[in-house]
Amino acid sequence: MIAEQYVNNAISSLTGAITNVATTLTVASATNFPTAGNFHILIDSEIMVVTVVSGTTFTVTRGQEGTTAAAHASGAQVINILTAASLQNLATNPIGNLNNQGQGMFLSINTEQNNSNAFIMGSGDGINWDVLRPLPAYKPPSGYLKDPSIYYDGTIYWMVYTMATNTTGSTTSTSWGIASSPDLINWTHVTDISEAATVASAAYVQGPEWFVDTDGSVHIFVCVGVANTNCSLFERHPTSSDMTAWSSPVAITGTSLHVGIESPYVVKVSGTYYIFVKTNTNFYIELMTSTSLTSGYVMSGVSHWMSNWPQHYQPTNTVLPVLSKSVLQYIICTLKFLMVVITVLVCITQFSMEHLDQVSSQAPIMPHQSCVLIHLLNGLVVSFVFKI
Repeated sequence: MIAEQYVNNAISSLTGAITNVATTLTVASATNFPTAGNFHILIDSEIMVVTVVSGTTFTVTRGQEGTTAAAHASGAQVINILTAASLQNLATNPIGNLNNQGQGMFLSINTEQNNSNAFIMGSGDGINWDVLRPLPAYKPPSGYLKDPSIYYDGTIYWMVYTMATNTTGSTTSTSWGIASSPDLINWTHVTDISEAATVASAAYVQGPEWFVDTDGSVHIFVCVGVANTNCSLFERHPTSSDMTAWSSPVAITGTSLHVGIESPYVVKVSGTYYIFVKTNTNFYIELMTSTSLTSGYVMSGVSHWMSNWPQHYQPTNTVLPVLSKSVLQYIICTLKFLMVVITVLVCITQFSMEHLDQVSSQAPIMPHQSCVLIHLLNGLVVSFVFKI
């Protein structure tokens, strides 16, 4: 999927004539044009899609959006345009903050306040993320959703998720679900898989996660147990291309494996499988490894073993400086001094004005209420200083 590129004021001209079947053309200048496809151009009345840019040479797909491929003379204008198809694609497939090859990472999330819906975000660098649409992307036909995860097979996006029994997700069911989408926006429910018979008295299913092995086989790893403190890990894989049929569960076995784990994530490097899991006792990320997909695992990283990992990125938070007691007292005393100065100036000014008024009427001269109010404020400030 190649994301369309958008620029402003990209206009040039052909350096030579092209026939109605030519698939490359050369422009006088590529300044302001995107440096990679895809983008639309208009030559005379023909719309083309530029798929590859190499200097001033464009590789094009001819006769787009109802226009007809035609011959064009040298010097004909080449204009980058925004077409109806561009806007329609943007409206239905907003891929978000991807790089200029349309590649990126996708994150499916659900909120603690609204576990019935899945939201999808996209990123081209793993740091800057965009919500792909303002509304939830998917809601299951029944029950509630949590722990969504997405796998792309080259044609279809597949989402796996935990079925929850309440909107906060604090109680899960004994099933997980599958949904599919051609574009990350329009999702269709595929099936629900029950784990009720996987473990005796099973009551807790959590965090199904996709894994694609180096041979191309697709797997789901999921935690199943009587409660979250005694969950064990199981593997399933689809037995039909439409993901409606699945294998029986296979327990992940090994030496001294921990129970009470969830949220598995599996990778394979140089023939070794690495399964990262979260423990429900101390909430650490632990690691088990094996050269077999479902057996022979050993705990390679336990407890707080990741504490010395370098932190590559952390969102920055604005931290306000903490003022010491002495500094705070100094600031308040300074304010007190300013209040006294203001009080004196206001009272002198007010007294002078009232004195002039009262001389003519021979009435007693009284302090103005403003002076009294400011004196009260001074008193409050002084009290606050002494309390500190």
